[in-house]
Amino acid sequence: MSPTQEERTSLFFEDLVASYVSQPRFQPRTWLAQRVQGFLDQPDCRFVLLTAEPGAGKTSFMAQLANEHRGWLRYFIRRSSTQPLSSGDARSFLFAIGHQLAASQPELFNPERLKLEVEQDVQENAEAGKTVGIQIDDLNVSPFFQTSLKVKQKVILQAGELVGISIRRAVIEERFLELDNLQALALFHPARALQRSGSQDKIIILVDALDELRFQPGGENILRWLVSCPELPANVRLVLSSRPDDELLAAFRGMQAAWLRELPLPTD
Repeated sequence: MSPTQEERTSLFFEDLVASYVSQPRFQPRTWLAQRVQGFLDQPDCRFVLLTAEPGAGKTSFMAQLANEHRGWLRYFIRRSSTQPLSSGDARSFLFAIGHQLAASQPELFNPERLKLEVEQDVQENAEAGKTVGIQIDDLNVSPFFQTSLKVKQKVILQAGELVGISIRRAVIEERFLELDNLQALALFHPARALQRSGSQDKIIILVDALDELRFQPGGENILRWLVSCPELPANVRLVLSSRPDDELLAAFRGMQAAWLRELPLPTD
């Protein structure tokens, strides 16, 4: 089921993107977008890192890319230089990216979606009786797979209890919250499904304001995930922006050097 316009606006940060690109003084940096695209087209590139001092327009440029490429996934950690927006932890990031990808390309996810249809034709449901269409005690589901439950009931004489669908508990399985499983479900599996389909398309992910993570409490944040994540599928690219903080980015540069392209943004 496709998201509503309101859900898409929230899921894809469309309000934030519009707040930048609709400004009267907004000037698209086409030459810079072309340089980024040149890196993304390189077969041995997985990460493009844009660095610039505060005020150079990093978020504005990332909003430009998101606006020009509606199929690109995006995650903005802050709304502006002074306003935080997203948590920056790796799980929140992967959940957001996975749901964006599931909304825009649902065919990349498990085709064997859970689908139950029940049709009941009951002549009489007595006062002490109870008719239930579907009863599930525990429904454990992947966060990105669609579940469809449909019940059609026809009762001639109704006196007792009539229940269409009864689910005692519906939860995301705990194992799906483990980072290794979550990155596979949200990104790696659908990326490989896209490859198997024969498509030459790439999954491009924009991540703005990595430097904001310096203010986040310890734990599995996005930058730590970028440092330690397995080799990305060949059709996945991440475009990242940050202040030029050598200490913050040192581990990432060291671990992903073979796949990394850097592009400093001029302050003018």
